[in-house]
Formats: sequence, structure tokens, C-alpha cells
Amino acid sequence: MNPSQVNELLGLAVDEVLSTMFYIFTEPVQPGPDQGVQFGQSGVVRVKLAFEGPFQGGLGVYFDQRFGRTLCANFLGEEESEITEPMMLDTAKELTNMIGGRFLVLLEPQKSFTLGLPEAEALGSAGEVLSQAEESLLFESEEGQIMIRLSLEDAK
Repeated sequence: MNPSQVNELLGLAVDEVLSTMFYIFTEPVQPGPDQGVQFGQSGVVRVKLAFEGPFQGGLGVYFDQRFGRTLCANFLGEEESEITEPMMLDTAKELTNMIGGRFLVLLEPQKSFTLGLPEAEALGSAGEVLSQAEESLLFESEEGQIMIRLSLEDAK
């Protein structure tokens, strides 16, 4: 499968999970030089998830904390003002598991994969994230932006 087909399936997984489980509706956007103005103004949440099976790889999910608060509030049925950082990080891990699992089912429906434990952290700035923007998928919503980075390699 070529990279554009893989990205299309990843985009589909992101859209399905965000709209169904978190009531957030996104549109894909092209990363550009002004992305730093829009992304991560309130700090960035980064989640990493490794997986293995017929091939192995990892998924990186990045979003600003404003997006994260809305994501968490929608998922938990809480007011955004009640959302704590630990709640947001736990929800970010759930989101990443869901996106990763859905993507792998779309990519290889008859195969079995093992997902690792997601690791989430709050970062102060978007600098590192933005340096990887051209190699990522970027989605925009009323709530903010989310960036997804995928790495794939043959199983060892």
C-alpha cells in the first residue's frame, strides 16, 4: 500500500474516532509556515503509542491543551473548567489507543496487532511538534488542531 493510501486510512480512523467518541468534527489541512501561530498556544499534549504485528511502528498524537480540554470534557461529560491535566492526559491516551486500533483494523482487517501502553505528557511549547509538521497529518476543528504522525516498518 502506498503512503497516500495509508494516510487516507489514518485520516479516516481519526475522523471516525473523534466524531463518534468525542463529538469533535475535523477537516484535514496542509501544514504551513504559519502553523506555529495557531498550534500549541496553550501548551501541547503529546502521546506516543507503539504497536507490533505483521509490521511494527508507532503513532504520535499531538494537540494543544485547549483542544485537549474540550476532548476530555466531551468524552467524560464534564465541564471544561472541571478538567484537570491528569484527566486530559488519560483521555489523550484513550484517544490514541482508539485511533491506533481503528487504523490497524482498516489497514489489515484480517491480521492481529499488539498495542503497547500509550505514554502521554504535557509539553510547554509546540517547537518540537512543529518541526515534524511536514511529515504529519494535520486536522482542524472549531476546538483547535490535532496532528498525527505515523511510523511503519517491517516486523523483526
